[in-house]
Amino acid sequence: MSAFSKKAHRNDEPHEVGATVKSWQNRIHIAIIYPNAYAVGMPNLGFQSVYQLFNDYDEILCERFFLPDTACSRSEMFSIESRRPLLDFHIIAFSISFESDFLHVLTILNLANIPLLSDQRDERFPIVIAGGVACFLNPEPISYFMDCFLIGDAEVIIPHFVKIYDPFCEKDAVLKKIMDVVPGAYVPKFFGDTREHKVRVAIASDINTFSTCTRIMSPDSSFGEAFLIELSRGCSHGCRFCSAGFIYRPPRIRQLETIKKQLLFGSTQCNRIGLMSASVSDYPEIKELLDFSEQNGLDNTVFTFSSFRADAISERWVSLFKKSNLKTATIAPEAGSERLRQVINKGITEQNILEAVRYIIEAGIPNIRLYFMVGLPTETSADIDELIELTQKIKDQFLSASRKNHRIGVITLSISPFVPKPFTPFQWVAMTPPNIIKQRIATIRDALRSVPNMKIYSDSARNHVFQTLCARGDKTTGDFLMLAFKNHGNWTKTIKQIPAHLLEPSLYPTHIQEYLPWNFIIHHVSQSFLLEEYEKSLKGTPSAPCPILPCDMCKRCSNE
Repeated sequence: MSAFSKKAHRNDEPHEVGATVKSWQNRIHIAIIYPNAYAVGMPNLGFQSVYQLFNDYDEILCERFFLPDTACSRSEMFSIESRRPLLDFHIIAFSISFESDFLHVLTILNLANIPLLSDQRDERFPIVIAGGVACFLNPEPISYFMDCFLIGDAEVIIPHFVKIYDPFCEKDAVLKKIMDVVPGAYVPKFFGDTREHKVRVAIASDINTFSTCTRIMSPDSSFGEAFLIELSRGCSHGCRFCSAGFIYRPPRIRQLETIKKQLLFGSTQCNRIGLMSASVSDYPEIKELLDFSEQNGLDNTVFTFSSFRADAISERWVSLFKKSNLKTATIAPEAGSERLRQVINKGITEQNILEAVRYIIEAGIPNIRLYFMVGLPTETSADIDELIELTQKIKDQFLSASRKNHRIGVITLSISPFVPKPFTPFQWVAMTPPNIIKQRIATIRDALRSVPNMKIYSDSARNHVFQTLCARGDKTTGDFLMLAFKNHGNWTKTIKQIPAHLLEPSLYPTHIQEYLPWNFIIHHVSQSFLLEEYEKSLKGTPSAPCPILPCDMCKRCSNE
């Protein structure tokens, strides 16, 4: 029996098990907010961990909020646990994973009758703080709206924060104490020019001292009835477009014994276990973990996986996919040409991709989703032609393998414009102009439109501009967000209203000697290493993965 049947709910409440409900008497009240829908936020293990970390303290009551699924009035913005409004809390803490959710932060504050700008909130209003991966990279675009950022691993930050927070102190006094004592704290109003200050990201050196797994289970989340376990943090492959391979360097891997305990506990909650990592196939003891599952009578346990590299897919893995009743397997070539995959350091070949397709279809998994990016550095129309050619080869392999199973599924092609990210080798490159993005997506669509059993989805060019602004912007990007909020999220209208001099710093190439808005954050990986990787990308030269051992390659291990 699923754990989800244990509790009855009101019609307007999510169906969940594991929430913490405390008395409001004599406690510090903290609201944590995931600025997106409940289904999107609940599987986020960072969000769930923060919830548990706060509630582990008896003196703290922590409750959750999400972006409403549909338009609602201000009177409907209540916490999940006690149906209290945001203004009843001492602290509002946003957990922000994606820059695309920055505008949702403003929406939520507005729905709660809280002034958007931090300098307009007096002692009557809660302290508003933010953390999460998007803040690790560049908090400046939303610095107008936050009293404080907490940058780094919550497991390191929260114990310090709880020790010094006093709800009876004046707000400025609390913020000054946070800035002085809490690791990873950034208080914009006290920093002035960030060139004169630095914030060192708070990193948990040993993630085996705590567990990161599902605390609250809900079939209403996007992962459904699954108990999620984090295997590791970071990625060793160093794809040059991806921040995870740099800001979390070197990857931190959980010991097998730690995962075994979580697996056994999770199997008592439900029969679906989700293994979470930047690349599950990179977990060095994954075979031992799966063998342990079989040896301990967990034959009915179904495993799901957050992500998988095409060069790691084998018959063993595909048999697990099949056992989990997987209907769609995902492959992310990212680029269509071998040359461009070398530029981005993806580390997989066309042969890897085609073999993965064959394994997947021969195992009876009917559908495949392919992820590609357009607008990558050095990309030309020839690379787009090779993307189309590769997709057609995948389709041929797909058909050949599908005929043996006497059924043909669907290939879904997802195309996203490349967004240059801070703290990656591509932090200096320009955004590809929207008209070129549109043209290249149109070329792909026109070439593959008549291919049967294929669906094509693509992000819009205007969202591409918005995401790039939010990823690379400085404090003035807050003006853009305010304008977008007033325009009800109409990006096209908003971009037309923004002076070119505000757009250019975020959208166009940056000289390598220029100060970047996020340079005040210390992630330990050296700028010289990122620059070296950038120069290698221009030559199409690949780099070896992080060895996950002390070395001097990126300077991370020597900058502790």
